[in-house]
Amino acid sequence: MVKFYYNNYNFEEGKKYLVLCRGNFSVVTSGHCSLLEAYIDLPNVKYFISQIGSETRHGVPHYFSRKMWQMYIDELFSKHKDKIILKKFQSTYDVLDYVDNVDTVIFLRGNEEKMHERKGKERERLRNYDTLIRRLKRKIVSFDFLILDRPLVNTLSTTKFVEAILAKKTTEELKFFLPRNLSTKTARHIVRKLRTFPLK
Repeated sequence: MVKFYYNNYNFEEGKKYLVLCRGNFSVVTSGHCSLLEAYIDLPNVKYFISQIGSETRHGVPHYFSRKMWQMYIDELFSKHKDKIILKKFQSTYDVLDYVDNVDTVIFLRGNEEKMHERKGKERERLRNYDTLIRRLKRKIVSFDFLILDRPLVNTLSTTKFVEAILAKKTTEELKFFLPRNLSTKTARHIVRKLRTFPLK
């Protein structure tokens, strides 16, 4: 039985967790990075970022979104790099290759406001996760969802980020969408590169 948690998760001492973040992440925002910040300091937690690499969204190619993730990991999470797995998405079952010595896989996802508009896709996704749960059970690994509230969904989003770039906002003005503590050099590089794509 899949359990749904809101806001917080009770990570038990003595158990090891793999937090699954799956999505296109085009483009990666400070909100996405906050997913890593939430639990990366816990000694019994690792992250699996399954970055969907078959889609181009907002005019940003998937390879650059993955490159953004790598830049953020290298610069902001360098001391935890061994706890973060960044992979190009192949299938829902990719995570099965990384659950040795793991007790629970937690799928981290947002509380989508428009979920009802994608019912067909959501049903298919849940069927895939039913199969994943069965396969994990064979490895004696449990699976849970952690649903996060996203109060800034209307302001801090990839869509708003792209709109701000199209509006020719300066790098300083765009810092709201970028992870805090990101160097000015990296921020400028990302913004400059994003401006070269046919954003929409």
